[in-house]
Amino acid sequence: TARTFEVFLKFLDGTLCEASPEEAPDLLRCADFYGVTDLKARCGIALQRSATVTNVSKLLICADTCNAGPLREFCINYMVKHFDKVRSEASFAALMTDTHRGLVLEVLEQLPLAHQSNCYLSIGDVTFGA
Repeated sequence: TARTFEVFLKFLDGTLCEASPEEAPDLLRCADFYGVTDLKARCGIALQRSATVTNVSKLLICADTCNAGPLREFCINYMVKHFDKVRSEASFAALMTDTHRGLVLEVLEQLPLAHQSNCYLSIGDVTFGA
């Protein structure tokens, strides 16, 4: 958006700029596209602070798309810690596509073994679980 690009340019100019948590994913994408690693790292930290059970699935997709490793790792750990709540969120369904199937598998691989034995998950024609 124009607002995202305005904040991006202010950052490059060294001008104090503020962005809302809602703007941070777009700003992260912009920083990734233009290779501005400092801004990318700052966006990642801001997004970690704004993570909730409701939005963590979308943040994981954004982190994966933008190659934001620390944010990606944070999201996976957050999802593992709050898996029962996260998997019941509508946003979790976005991970159930062929495009993001690997992300779901990474989360499932991190679940404690006791939890995995009670976990069933279907993605397309493949079912995971005991």
